[in-house]
Amino acid sequence: MTFIRFLVFNVCMVATACMAGTAESAWYGEYSYFASGGETAGGSQIMMDITVKIDKQGLKEICELHADGFQTNETIFCTTAMNKNQLMILFKSHEDGRIINRSDVAVYKVGDTLFSLKKITVKNKKKSIQYITHWGVYTHFGLERKNVKDYFEKLK
Repeated sequence: MTFIRFLVFNVCMVATACMAGTAESAWYGEYSYFASGGETAGGSQIMMDITVKIDKQGLKEICELHADGFQTNETIFCTTAMNKNQLMILFKSHEDGRIINRSDVAVYKVGDTLFSLKKITVKNKKKSIQYITHWGVYTHFGLERKNVKDYFEKLK
């Protein structure tokens, strides 16, 4: 009887691990976010384009965030974690592998939640999918946007 309990327990553990891996792997792909922040006093457009790529290479997951726009051009390596039905994008390092930026400032700590994505289906003519964004410590344009709900689009 003990052996059967042991076997059932192990089967459940393996199934749970497989389901967790499947949930996170469903997020593999490339996501894009675009925002316009108006104009500068001189009339230049204030824009931000953020791309997040989540992939798996061998046994290692790869997460890369690239932001390009108003006074910004940065690449951040990240990791991911699931929290219920949200994918958390967590800070790992800057492009050069350091945890301090080009100005030698530690803006983020390893493991900080940059933002999270929650997949929703929008019921319109085509029934599109949006990835609602809940901003964490990552702020573009230097604005506090923690309560703003923007969304990413999946490209691939």
